[in-house]
Amino acid sequence: MLSGHLHHMEHESRIYAHLDKLQGEVVPVHLNIVRLARGYVLPGGARVVHMMLMSWGGEAAVDAGVSDLAAEVSRSSQAVWAEGVSHDDEREANRLWNDERRRVMIIDFDRSTLRPVPKPKRLSALSRETKKRKKDGFEARSEKGDLLRDRLQVVE
Repeated sequence: MLSGHLHHMEHESRIYAHLDKLQGEVVPVHLNIVRLARGYVLPGGARVVHMMLMSWGGEAAVDAGVSDLAAEVSRSSQAVWAEGVSHDDEREANRLWNDERRRVMIIDFDRSTLRPVPKPKRLSALSRETKKRKKDGFEARSEKGDLLRDRLQVVE
């Protein structure tokens, strides 16, 4: 990474850490950020002083000849989304085909944002039922809640 851009790389590193369950399957394995002792100069004069070490992700997905690439991109993108990450830079350059995994690998999370992961539907439905009961003037209590409440009562 060019000097002065370390904060972008650190943000991307935090996103990969958040996606730890998907590393090696949907995103490459993120190993670490290293600081190069001397760095090196790119043609044009920019100096690279930090580098992100990653596992091999694959080849450009668009060039891999995958029969149903759109479905595979969707499958991997949905897995990232389900972990609470909005990629915010979904384009061909950020999609690799990993032949070993038979899957699209998503890369380049420097523009990504974390978002709240939605509650499972069952819990959401239960929450709605509780709200409805409170509106009706009836509030159901669980045995566990009653037991805990009873234990906290002061006995005179």
